[in-house]
Amino acid sequence: MINYAKIETVIRMIKMIATDLDGTLLHPKRVFRLVSRPNRTLLREFFLSGGKLALVSGRSYEFCQKIAKRLGVPCDIIACAGAVMVRDDGGWRQDSAIPLELAHELDRFFESKRAPAIRLYTLKDQPIIATGWVLRAWEKFLLPLYILKSARYQEKTVYRKKPFTELFTAPEAVLKMSLVFYEKNLDYIRPIYRELKDRYGKRLEFSLFKNGLEITAKGIDKGRALMQLAAQHGIAMDEVAVVGDDANDIPMFKLFPQSFAMGHGMNAAKTAAKYELQQFSDLKKYLG
Repeated sequence: MINYAKIETVIRMIKMIATDLDGTLLHPKRVFRLVSRPNRTLLREFFLSGGKLALVSGRSYEFCQKIAKRLGVPCDIIACAGAVMVRDDGGWRQDSAIPLELAHELDRFFESKRAPAIRLYTLKDQPIIATGWVLRAWEKFLLPLYILKSARYQEKTVYRKKPFTELFTAPEAVLKMSLVFYEKNLDYIRPIYRELKDRYGKRLEFSLFKNGLEITAKGIDKGRALMQLAAQHGIAMDEVAVVGDDANDIPMFKLFPQSFAMGHGMNAAKTAAKYELQQFSDLKKYLG
């Protein structure tokens, strides 16, 4: 049981809320509004009281922009799990890409494993490229229904059956790579995760999520990106409330003392965070 009185005595005046999107700010899902009214109201009131907002997501910059527009208030954006950082005034942007040669090497590795997974490549200023997908007949029938149901949460994605190495030979900026497995079973995914870390751990960052892997350039994660962004605003690390639910939020939880994990999130995330929330809007109780 959360001791709210204790939390109120621990947390200083919070100057920034940094929140993950899927499973956090976008929980519970709202088909038309995207962000629920209580969550949206909390962030707007916090901004109007002088606070800063940061959207910190594995999603693309374009999707984060859509959420910021829905909130109707200025937001710093950290997208692609830290590979893209954009200040709310638009005056500063930093991109950190995976070298194309290394992206090709990874793609060949995935091909050799023949893992039942879709490979997603998030590129700068382009749709997401999806390869490695093989759908059965009934899945092809249901896919349009799934896309229709979650249309506002879908990102612009181009599906290709060719390997990534055949699609791209020019030095495109590969901001993030993801492996989404058909089986939502971490015991199945972990051996591939360990092999990738052994082979490429000195050159890339890897993060497990519920049914896949997220890959960024070395030294790129949500925590380090947020630390850089907060420093630009002159905000101390204990003046930032970070909220998330998944493994790629753990770098934030480890660096920022005022860390909150969602109660329905991954156990590893809840262990790494200092506090736990049942709903994102519950954060209001801790802001004073």
